Amino acid sequence: MTETLERLFNKAMAANGPRADWSPDIAAITKGSLGELGFDRKGNLYFGGNKLQVARKFALTFWQQVFAGATATGVFLAGLGAFIEAVN
Repeated sequence: MTETLERLFNKAMAANGPRADWSPDIAAITKGSLGELGFDRKGNLYFGGNKLQVARKFALTFWQQVFAGATATGVFLAGLGAFIEAVN
Protein backbone atom coordinates (compact mmCIF):
# COMPACT_ATOMS: atom_id res chain seq x y z
CA MET A 1 0.00 0.00 0.00
CA THR A 2 2.86 2.39 0.73
CA GLU A 3 4.08 2.27 -2.88
CA THR A 4 0.59 3.05 -4.14
CA LEU A 5 0.23 5.95 -1.72
CA GLU A 6 3.66 7.33 -2.57
CA ARG A 7 2.97 7.06 -6.31
CA LEU A 8 -0.43 8.75 -6.00
CA PHE A 9 0.94 11.44 -3.68
CA ASN A 10 3.72 12.32 -6.09
CA LYS A 11 1.30 12.33 -9.03
CA ALA A 12 -1.16 14.60 -7.20
CA MET A 13 1.57 17.00 -6.10
CA ALA A 14 2.99 17.16 -9.63
CA ALA A 15 -0.45 17.85 -11.11
CA ASN A 16 -1.87 20.26 -8.53
CA GLY A 17 0.86 21.24 -6.12
CA PRO A 18 0.07 21.76 -2.45
CA ARG A 19 -2.99 23.81 -1.53
CA ALA A 20 -2.18 27.12 0.10
CA ASP A 21 -4.45 26.49 3.09
CA TRP A 22 -3.18 22.94 3.75
CA SER A 23 0.06 21.56 5.11
CA PRO A 24 2.58 20.88 2.33
CA ASP A 25 2.49 17.20 3.33
CA ILE A 26 -1.15 16.85 2.22
CA ALA A 27 -2.10 16.23 -1.41
CA ALA A 28 -5.59 16.68 -2.78
CA ILE A 29 -7.31 13.61 -4.20
CA THR A 30 -7.12 13.64 -7.97
CA LYS A 31 -9.47 12.05 -10.48
CA GLY A 32 -6.92 9.30 -11.04
CA SER A 33 -6.75 8.34 -7.37
CA LEU A 34 -10.52 8.22 -6.82
CA GLY A 35 -10.55 4.68 -8.22
CA GLU A 36 -8.47 3.58 -5.22
CA LEU A 37 -11.26 4.54 -2.79
CA GLY A 38 -13.99 2.10 -1.90
CA PHE A 39 -16.50 1.25 0.81
CA ASP A 40 -18.42 -1.77 2.03
CA ARG A 41 -22.03 -2.30 3.10
CA LYS A 42 -21.20 -1.31 6.69
CA GLY A 43 -19.79 2.07 5.59
CA ASN A 44 -16.12 1.21 6.18
CA LEU A 45 -13.74 3.15 3.94
CA TYR A 46 -11.01 1.41 1.92
CA PHE A 47 -8.03 2.73 -0.05
CA GLY A 48 -6.28 0.41 -2.45
CA GLY A 49 -8.22 -2.51 -0.98
CA ASN A 50 -7.01 -1.80 2.56
CA LYS A 51 -9.36 -0.69 5.31
CA LEU A 52 -8.75 2.84 6.60
CA GLN A 53 -8.83 3.48 10.33
CA VAL A 54 -11.52 6.03 11.12
CA ALA A 55 -11.67 7.31 14.68
CA ARG A 56 -15.07 8.11 16.08
CA LYS A 57 -14.76 10.04 19.29
CA PHE A 58 -17.61 10.41 21.74
CA ALA A 59 -17.29 13.37 24.07
CA LEU A 60 -19.85 15.23 26.15
CA THR A 61 -19.71 18.93 26.85
CA PHE A 62 -19.49 20.10 30.44
CA TRP A 63 -23.24 20.72 30.75
CA GLN A 64 -24.07 17.41 29.11
CA GLN A 65 -21.86 15.71 31.70
CA VAL A 66 -23.62 17.59 34.51
CA PHE A 67 -27.05 16.59 33.16
CA ALA A 68 -25.96 12.97 32.67
CA GLY A 69 -24.58 12.85 36.22
CA ALA A 70 -27.78 14.34 37.67
CA THR A 71 -29.89 11.89 35.68
CA ALA A 72 -27.80 8.93 36.83
CA THR A 73 -28.02 10.12 40.43
CA GLY A 74 -31.80 10.49 40.15
CA VAL A 75 -32.19 7.03 38.67
CA PHE A 76 -30.01 5.55 41.40
CA LEU A 77 -31.99 7.28 44.17
CA ALA A 78 -35.29 6.19 42.63
CA GLY A 79 -34.07 2.60 42.51
CA LEU A 80 -32.84 2.84 46.08
CA GLY A 81 -36.21 4.22 47.20
CA ALA A 82 -38.06 1.40 45.42
CA PHE A 83 -35.77 -1.15 47.07
CA ILE A 84 -36.36 0.33 50.52
CA GLU A 85 -40.14 0.31 49.96
CA ALA A 86 -39.99 -3.32 48.83
CA VAL A 87 -37.99 -4.38 51.90
CA ASN A 88 -40.32 -2.63 54.36
